[in-house]
Amino acid sequence: MKKLLLFGNNCVHTYNYYQLIKDYFDEILLVVDSADGVCAELPIRVLNYSINPIHIIKSYIATQQIIKDFNPTVIHGQQINKAIFYVTLNKRKHKIPLVVTAWGSDVLLIPQQNRLYKKIVQYVLCKADYLTSDSRFTAYKMQQLVDKKLNITIANFGVDVCNPMEKKQNVIYSNRLHKSMYHIDAVIRSFSKFVVTHPDWKLIIGAVGEETERLKHLVNTLNLASKVKFVGWLDKERNFYYYSIAKFWVSIPSSDATSISLLEAMSMNCIPIVSNLSANREWITDGENGYIVKDVNEDFLSKALKIPVEQATRMNRQIIMEQATKAINKQKFTSIYDTIIASKTKLRILLINHYAGSPEMGMEFRPYYMAREWQKAGHQVVVVGGTYSHLRVKQPKQAGWQELDGVRYYWLKTNRYRGNGMKRAFSMFLFVCRLLFSYRKICKDFVPDVVIASSTYPLDNYPAWRIARRYGAKYVYEIHDLWPLSPMQIGGMSAFHPFIKVMQWAEKFAYRYCDKCISILPKTDTHAIEHGLQPQKFFCVQNGIALSDWNDSQPIDNEYTKFFKKLKSNYRFIIGYVGGHALSNSLDILLDAAKQVARENIAVVLVGEGAEKARLMKRCTDENITNLYFLNAVAKKQVPELLSHMDALYIGWTKNPLYKYGISPNKIFDYAMAGKPIVHAVDAGNDLVQEAQCGISVPSDDVGKIAESIITVATMSADERAQLGKNGHKYVLKHHTYDVLAKQFIDILEK
Repeated sequence: MKKLLLFGNNCVHTYNYYQLIKDYFDEILLVVDSADGVCAELPIRVLNYSINPIHIIKSYIATQQIIKDFNPTVIHGQQINKAIFYVTLNKRKHKIPLVVTAWGSDVLLIPQQNRLYKKIVQYVLCKADYLTSDSRFTAYKMQQLVDKKLNITIANFGVDVCNPMEKKQNVIYSNRLHKSMYHIDAVIRSFSKFVVTHPDWKLIIGAVGEETERLKHLVNTLNLASKVKFVGWLDKERNFYYYSIAKFWVSIPSSDATSISLLEAMSMNCIPIVSNLSANREWITDGENGYIVKDVNEDFLSKALKIPVEQATRMNRQIIMEQATKAINKQKFTSIYDTIIASKTKLRILLINHYAGSPEMGMEFRPYYMAREWQKAGHQVVVVGGTYSHLRVKQPKQAGWQELDGVRYYWLKTNRYRGNGMKRAFSMFLFVCRLLFSYRKICKDFVPDVVIASSTYPLDNYPAWRIARRYGAKYVYEIHDLWPLSPMQIGGMSAFHPFIKVMQWAEKFAYRYCDKCISILPKTDTHAIEHGLQPQKFFCVQNGIALSDWNDSQPIDNEYTKFFKKLKSNYRFIIGYVGGHALSNSLDILLDAAKQVARENIAVVLVGEGAEKARLMKRCTDENITNLYFLNAVAKKQVPELLSHMDALYIGWTKNPLYKYGISPNKIFDYAMAGKPIVHAVDAGNDLVQEAQCGISVPSDDVGKIAESIITVATMSADERAQLGKNGHKYVLKHHTYDVLAKQFIDILEK
């Protein structure tokens, strides 16, 4: 349901705009300053928008309540007035798209009255999502008021195009307000000179104002009572009657934007006589389709008689038909609304991950791939990371903004460290503290709808919650690893260690206050619920692969190609492992299995780097394991071709109670994408190889079973191995590509 909350004065301009766009929305509520006026028949709310200190809080709260109760799709302010100022103050809370139409006086006159009014206008201009102006000149002045690049559409309310109802008479028509700035007295004086040589002409003066009586007195003083007629405030029908009979329409204010009266006069074949203002020159070419008055004391009426009537009227009608009809301008406004409504389904996501990386920088890859897919779907994303991460091969050059392949990053300055000592702990606290002090800068032009705490450790939940609360965003905790359980069970840290205690408080805080908890590990729900999470808040979105890495893969170096060619000539079967060489990868047991499969003429190849690699190589030499080979790591985009040279692939895990909460290793998805059968040594809460039916799973500590599984795969027919490979490939494409995972994530956020 499309709902518009329209703020404006109870005047004809607001009424006309309501009539222009009422068919676009399902419901419109008009908020005005007074119950008296032409808008009284419309659905309205009346509020006092004084900026008197006594009323400021009351008006602010009243505005907030109207927005909350009506819950509009769009808020539109017709004029930069006090009402829209209060709407703008509330914007941080409601975050509803705000359109503001600036009148000429809002920009040309009000900022000059005093510093406070100027600041209010500047504030509204900066905070509005979309702005409209009825002239390019006013738009230029709007942009001059602020440093920020404004999103301005040139649009007016438009006019109905119809043929004049009456034959033209020797009539000059003026229908601007009777205020000093409109110089109606100068029109009367010019007419007094003009009528001496053109006695058959009359001047019709419409509208009213503070100077009406003075103007009537001036007419009597100049003995023009028989030539000048005051017709007062006119309805639409009478106003158009005078346009129809008038040959000239005159409006010479000292300041103005595009006047609807000017457009009406042009459409009704009047020749406009207008003041020398930039907005008027956008419509009138002096001497061709109207006359531009350089001095209000000149005999401008006589000079206007020299304009070719047919040329002027033809030119004016063409301009109106091309630029100023109601249909054309309605389309401009509804295009803004269309854009807003389309973007309402899009999110602004602030993703916090201390260790965020990219294909160029190295791990972690998930923030990069998720952000890229979200942006493809039209969402806006900012990733906040630290300038140093032990997982990256390349660090950002400096703190601040950086764009990587279209993904926007904001780097917070953090210290370098090695290992898991005090310096790494300090880096965590530094990252969190800097974020707490820097988020206003990050969110200055990026007000988030969703804030995701995604670092491996849970401390970033504090700033994530704070940011979400300030901007009215959803707060999401994304579980990568279970902290502090992981450092306790893998690192052997005591539950009473101060570091563990701090992490435990942060984890419980996250479970208690998050709006959603999205885990990479599929079996963490029981742990999360035990620590305070409401069950309905838990969701799982696992890891996956980026199809672009496979579609745009790169060839491996020639030395690798030669190596595999030689290996295949010496062995009947090659099983490989590609990844880190750490204790958690359970590679010692693969070395043990390699000794058992040697008699079957099977080669084992390990590709990668890590803290355990040197020890494993020494063990291989000491134990004379001749069918096992070590290769250096390759670039991520070379992995697809590297895997293609192997017949089967291995992944193993140490026996650890932590894995009962599930696993989601990227390695498995890469293996499956390669279309190779997988030997999986695992004891965990889930088994992706079994789910995909793409290989053989065995207990993680059973060397005999691992060796037996390798031999089983090696003795399969080529068709059997190919079927296992196809199963894995198909499973990953269906469930674990980042476009699929990113959509799952968004679907959860939008629930």
